[in-house]
Amino acid sequence: MTEHTLTPNSTSPHHVIIVGWDSRIHTFFARVYRDAPGTNPENVLWEGMDTGEYTNASDILALVTPYTDTQKVNIPKLTAALTEDQRIARYAPRGRNNAATRW
Repeated sequence: MTEHTLTPNSTSPHHVIIVGWDSRIHTFFARVYRDAPGTNPENVLWEGMDTGEYTNASDILALVTPYTDTQKVNIPKLTAALTEDQRIARYAPRGRNNAATRW
């Protein structure tokens, strides 16, 4: 499973945004949760839990873009990185499949 943590935008400063490829169930996933100081984390969005649910990186990124600082996160490069995660998942060593990246 790869994991990319994205920079939240100014209207969502306490949100944690994670996207990636889960090679076990062959789907992209997205999780957004609010993690404000003094509160318990609260799920805002959690998609990509079912086998083959999201097979296109653009579809999963469309779900998290409203929370993402697109001035800091290069969406075309992230799309390419996620697509590459998906493409090489069958052949990559375990460490590569468990990569975590910050955008």
